Amino acid sequence: MVEIYLARHVESEGNLQEIFTGTIDSPLTEKGVLQAEDLAKHISEEKFTKIYSSPLIRAKETASIISKKLNIPHSTITGIQEVSFGDFQGKKKSLIVDTPLELAFKLFEAPNGESTEKVYQRILDFLSYLRENIKSLSPDGKYLFIGHSNFWLYTIAVLEGKNAHDFPFVRASGNKFKNGEIRRIYI
Repeated sequence: MVEIYLARHVESEGNLQEIFTGTIDSPLTEKGVLQAEDLAKHISEEKFTKIYSSPLIRAKETASIISKKLNIPHSTITGIQEVSFGDFQGKKKSLIVDTPLELAFKLFEAPNGESTEKVYQRILDFLSYLRENIKSLSPDGKYLFIGHSNFWLYTIAVLEGKNAHDFPFVRASGNKFKNGEIRRIYI
C-alpha cells in the first residue's frame, strides 16, 4: 500500500519576522536548518521512497537537507506552494488585528490574493496527481511531501469532504501545521 505523508517546512525568516509569506521566497533560519536535521533523524526509520517539495525556497531547503541526510531522492512539484495572500504578503501579521475568523476572510479577500476557488482547484489537481501517478510508481512506496501550513490544512479539509467555501473556517479553527510537523493522509 502506498503511504503519503505531508510535512510543513521548518522555520524560515518569514516565520521569525512574523510576516505573511504566502508565495514569497523566505530562506530557512539557522534554527530551521537544525530543525530539518532533527526532522531527518526523527524520520530516518520510515524509509521514504522519495521526497517531493513545493518550489518555494523554505520547502525546497527543508527537503534538500532531509534528502541529503537520508540519501533519498528529492524533486519539486508545482501546485503545492502556499496560498498567495496578495497585498498582505510581506506584511507583519500584527498589523492585521482581527478575530481569527475575520482574519481568515480577509486573507482570502486580500487585493491580488488567491481565491478559495483557485486554491481548491490546486488541491483537486494535487490529489488527482497522487491518485494517478504516485500509486503507479511503487505500490509499496512511502512518499513525503514538504509544503506549507495553509495548503496542507485545506488539503486535509478537502479529503474530509469540505469545499472552498469552508476554507476560511478551517483557518479560523486554530488547527495549524507547526514547523516540521508531519501528518499521514489517506487517499
